[in-house]
Amino acid sequence: MNILIIDDSRVQRTLIASYVRKFDPTGNIFESATPSDAYAKLRGHPIDLITLDYHLTDTDVTGFDLLETIRELHLNVRIIMITSDLKPQVKEKAIQRGLELIFKPLSIQKIKSFFI
Repeated sequence: MNILIIDDSRVQRTLIASYVRKFDPTGNIFESATPSDAYAKLRGHPIDLITLDYHLTDTDVTGFDLLETIRELHLNVRIIMITSDLKPQVKEKAIQRGLELIFKPLSIQKIKSFFI
């Protein structure tokens, strides 16, 4: 499985990657800290699963904005949005867009549910 982790935090990307490797040790993990790097990886690699941070700091782009670009590329990929934002409208918007949602803080159990 090819997995793309999109998160501006190196700590979060490393944590997610370590959890994913426990459940898919032979998978290819790609990491992106910025929307532009994520676009390049999406165009350059066949991706099966994306973990997408909702708040991408230092940019005007949210995870929902990036989602629209992913959909414009006509990619049929499973997307899990990761957020610490507990506002009901964020959850509702994610569900309306067909996203799976994980709330921070992350745990191995939360990630495991997507691999079983």
